[in-house]
Amino acid sequence: MTSNQSKPMLWQPSISHKQVSNLGKFAGALEKKYALSFNLDYASLHRWSINESDTFWCEILEQLEIQYDGSTTPTSLPSQQPPFANWFPNVSLNYAENLLRWPDEWTALIEVCEGQTERSWSFGELKQRVGQHQRALRALGVTAGDCVAGILPNTGESLAAMLASASIGAVWSSVSPDFGEAAALDRLSQVSPKVLYAVSEYQFNQKMYNVGGTVLSIAEKISGLRSLIKVGTGWQNDDVGIAIDDLLDSDTSPPSFIRLPFQQPLFTLFTSGTTGAPKCIVHSHGGTLIQLMKEHQLHCEVKPQDKLIFPSTLGWMMWNWSISALASGATVILYEGSIVAPNEDAVFAAAQQHDVSILGLPSAFLERCRAQNLEFSSRYSLPNLHTVFAGGSVLSPEGFIYVNEAIAPKAQVAPGSGGTDIISCFMLGNAWQAVYAGEMQGPALGMDVKVLNAMGEAVVGEQGELVCSNICPSMPVRFANDPDNKRYLSSYFEGFDGVWTHGDFAEQSPEGGFVIHGRSDSVLNPGGVRIGTAEIYRQVQKVEGISECVAVGKNIGSDMIIVLFVTMKQAGSLSDDIQQDIRKNLREHASPRHVPKIIIEVADIPKTRSGKIAETAVTALINNREVSQKHALANPDSLALYENLPQLS
Repeated sequence: MTSNQSKPMLWQPSISHKQVSNLGKFAGALEKKYALSFNLDYASLHRWSINESDTFWCEILEQLEIQYDGSTTPTSLPSQQPPFANWFPNVSLNYAENLLRWPDEWTALIEVCEGQTERSWSFGELKQRVGQHQRALRALGVTAGDCVAGILPNTGESLAAMLASASIGAVWSSVSPDFGEAAALDRLSQVSPKVLYAVSEYQFNQKMYNVGGTVLSIAEKISGLRSLIKVGTGWQNDDVGIAIDDLLDSDTSPPSFIRLPFQQPLFTLFTSGTTGAPKCIVHSHGGTLIQLMKEHQLHCEVKPQDKLIFPSTLGWMMWNWSISALASGATVILYEGSIVAPNEDAVFAAAQQHDVSILGLPSAFLERCRAQNLEFSSRYSLPNLHTVFAGGSVLSPEGFIYVNEAIAPKAQVAPGSGGTDIISCFMLGNAWQAVYAGEMQGPALGMDVKVLNAMGEAVVGEQGELVCSNICPSMPVRFANDPDNKRYLSSYFEGFDGVWTHGDFAEQSPEGGFVIHGRSDSVLNPGGVRIGTAEIYRQVQKVEGISECVAVGKNIGSDMIIVLFVTMKQAGSLSDDIQQDIRKNLREHASPRHVPKIIIEVADIPKTRSGKIAETAVTALINNREVSQKHALANPDSLALYENLPQLS
């Protein structure tokens, strides 16, 4: 990679902006307290946060006014099993208490379903509802350490149930209602919930779906389940489960909170499970809270009563990420349903109506809008929008430019990259650095993020493995059903001894920015040269008529060829000329090694439920291997398109 000075600079903070930002105020307090001088230089601040890790995390607790009891000494204790650590062993706190600590009259939540506002919740109303759920869970016998699960849409009722679970120390797990029976059981049966909240109906793409029968079948098959709480309407069987209206009392008292050890389990999140049984990743009260408050306030500049939106489901970690902004006093807009229903304007109309400050969107959605040349900035007024956060997959350089020109000309484009594994980000934006097209601005504070080559050496300007060489509080407490942490250790610490290897193929620029080139397990290797799929997608998406694509490797003896599958905006239109344009773009703007040997048109591309292209599933099929977890995909029927292709025989 060359210096990013050759790339378009899309946003440049002024000195005054740096000084008055949340990041500037945080750094200024450090300078005064410890006689430091960062000179508004992010690299200097980041370096200090690594070198003085204990002090940094203690300052996050104090300056962000996290409510806790106990002593911050010691900050962490080495575990009996390195590389794990016991963070803040003398601190007790509660995630839910910190999210609900704001004035009753402030707006906490706004429910939006496919662009239509359904309801607003004040903090006072949310506290009352959490109190009702808390008393109900206690009456059902739920205590600290038990699991409470949900098959629920993105609504205030779902959030209230989760906060009630957290308030008493139970562990929350959830999937979205569109999960099939097998996919839901793959996850929920591993955590054995004592109580299951579920709906029988949900809306997607302006249609109502009834899944009541599926939910009842799931409930019957979960070992140890004591109670099914039926939320909403549409239930056909009154003999099974408890209707929520019959369960909750009319008391309007707010909840009480149990302050728990910092490392107390809070959430169990699930990986996509496309190559095996989903990993059940357990995250803590303290680690989740301290990491996400750091990200929201110091990286996304969230301030009290800002409005934040990131469309998500309860089966994706971005739900946990976005709702945690309540801890910083933000109003969270819960966006339910399809983000493109009735059309792509819906989310922008909602953002305008509610005057959002932070707009989070899946990168795949932004690339879709760009491909259709949709222009929103002249049609929707977003005067207080200061940050566009993109996540879920790689945002191309052209995607950066598109957001800057067609959506939010004055806002900071700030993609992040991390994931379920750390319930947060390794890289994301900040208020002190410029934004260059195609690059995440820098590493997150407190995270010693590097790119290592095959020899384990840190490299700049070269592609390699993304690692984090220090521990951080939001690394998982453990995996569920993982004796001796064997699966945990093999997932992250086998690549380089004692160093978290995230599984992303990445590159760091000389100025400190980062580019993700794809997942390491989908990196292509024709002729022994490693190629990230994101590099291919960027060039293919420039070709007129292409809708989406997936690039995979077909093993031929000891070598590999690249096979490119494309969907067309107009079905059946993949011509020889278009194929020549694809190859020409790749040869001229990437390299001859990026050029696919075979290009095939398909009607659909497999995706995970969070919208990511399922490259590993396609790779398995074209190499005559079984896809073991087909039901983990959002569109498993698409896999049939990749079987027994004559072009690959």
